[in-house]
Amino acid sequence: MKRLLILFSMVLLLLPFQPVSAKSNLSKDPNYKTIYTALIKLQPEVKVKYNKQVFNVLNQVLEDHPEIFYFNHSKTLLWSDGRLILGYSGSKKTIKGQISKLNKKVNSVYKKAQVKKTIKEKIKYYHDYIVNNTKYDIKNYQKGSIPDSSYNSYGTLVKGVAVCQGYAYAMKIFLNKEGITNYIVTGDANSYGGWEGHAWNLVKVGKKYFHVDPTWNDPITYDGKQILRHDYFMVSDKELKKDHRWNTTKYPKAL
Repeated sequence: MKRLLILFSMVLLLLPFQPVSAKSNLSKDPNYKTIYTALIKLQPEVKVKYNKQVFNVLNQVLEDHPEIFYFNHSKTLLWSDGRLILGYSGSKKTIKGQISKLNKKVNSVYKKAQVKKTIKEKIKYYHDYIVNNTKYDIKNYQKGSIPDSSYNSYGTLVKGVAVCQGYAYAMKIFLNKEGITNYIVTGDANSYGGWEGHAWNLVKVGKKYFHVDPTWNDPITYDGKQILRHDYFMVSDKELKKDHRWNTTKYPKAL
């Protein structure tokens, strides 16, 4: 019998805009740990249990672990015998160098945040750091030429340039490191150009959830001046629904 070859579509470069529900149990799938370990070790391929959930599990791993910024969707293949060929954005040597730079940045910011006394103060510190040190990639956005790095944590924290996905992934790295329950929410936001795909964070503090949108707290100005605001920091579903929309059944409610 001929082996079935499945190509991982390039459309998944916009991964968070095709998310797995925050309420899913894919992290308990036996393939989850297998795929995660292979990606962390930069393995060229891994044997998985072949089923229709493989790519959903892969998506979940990548969404849960934004430190795996070097994955390349277009080079990833799944064979019907369970061989998952993993694609990467560069050589192992290059990627290891990038990982080192990202870890150095993350650890430096994390260390400075530890002087804050409360969880909310720490979340605000990370939010403000990202907004103050990142520029929205408006030029590439307008040209339709956004590079992969602008979608991930490396582009945000090391290069200082990103789009909404990169902002959200960078925020998630710090929230994960603090052990704060959090999710990346994907939906739409209503700006001057109408409704467009968007991503932001949902965090749990105490027993309540709150939305944090670092991208919308970093408005684009005509003169390029950096502005920090907190209009979309720790807000409820009701407050955010004024100009954001998402599938509320997929995420915990922020009341």
